[in-house]
Amino acid sequence: MIDELLKHLEYCIDVCGMTDEQTGEFLGVCLDIGVSPEYFNEEFLVLDSEDCHNDEYLNIAEFNCMYWEQ
Repeated sequence: MIDELLKHLEYCIDVCGMTDEQTGEFLGVCLDIGVSPEYFNEEFLVLDSEDCHNDEYLNIAEFNCMYWEQ
């Protein structure tokens, strides 16, 4: 258990470059949903796509207007 926690801390700090506060928050979320930080990062975080920083990309208000308000 401690070896696993150390591995997760190392991943967050050394690989992702997180601060102590970011690491604590990230590990807390991963623990809450029951996945490892590596898995969560690889499967759910998109950091290298220009589309994810575009305000119009996946705009929830626009989506709701298109599919829910009739």
